[in-house]
Amino acid sequence: MKRKSTLLGLGAMLVAGTTLSACSLFTVSSPEPPVTAAPQPAPAPGGDGGGQVVPQPGATVDPHPIPFDRVEVVDDDTLEVFFFKGVEPCSVIDRVDVVEDADSVEITVFEGTGKAAGPDVACIAIAVEASVLVDLGSPLGERDVVDGA
Repeated sequence: MKRKSTLLGLGAMLVAGTTLSACSLFTVSSPEPPVTAAPQPAPAPGGDGGGQVVPQPGATVDPHPIPFDRVEVVDDDTLEVFFFKGVEPCSVIDRVDVVEDADSVEITVFEGTGKAAGPDVACIAIAVEASVLVDLGSPLGERDVVDGA
């Protein structure tokens, strides 16, 4: 019943020519101030095995090929190969094999379970983006980069 009387009261005020402002009916609050903090740099690589990693030949059990996501040219003789992998110490990059010929450069990234993980370490199923630097025997030029996985 209260709702009807409020509506009737507003209707009577409008009919009588009374001007209503939005402020008298509603409370308007200011929005939260914008965030003004400067962007923070990405965390340094290492703890989870993300970022740029250095292969650890022989430090893994059951190394197997994994696909890479993309390749960026650092300079004529160096490529940075990006891929997704698990977190350390459960997932470690064992090695990167490179096969070069006149038409292509085949790159195969090998990931394995780190020997340091041991049987009592709980391994979580999460992916982190990582990369490795690959030095070529000759400039890339017009050659195609091929995933060997």
